[in-house]
Amino acid sequence: MLRLTKKVVPNVFEELSRELTEEEIEEYRNAFLAEDINQDESYMVTFKDGVFTIQFGNPTLCYDAARKSKGR
Repeated sequence: MLRLTKKVVPNVFEELSRELTEEEIEEYRNAFLAEDINQDESYMVTFKDGVFTIQFGNPTLCYDAARKSKGR
């Protein structure tokens, strides 16, 4: 799962249904580090062999921030 939140919309949210290569993960990591991306609200999590791995960002912080912005 990938979430890249731009400082100015539109945002990108992708649910990827296949295993990514290391090169593809690195491309997303580079996109995450771009100046127009809000790193506090962006993350990537992969799932392989029954294990979730956070590749970059912090999904928990993103979820909490989204809830706060909606007044929950």
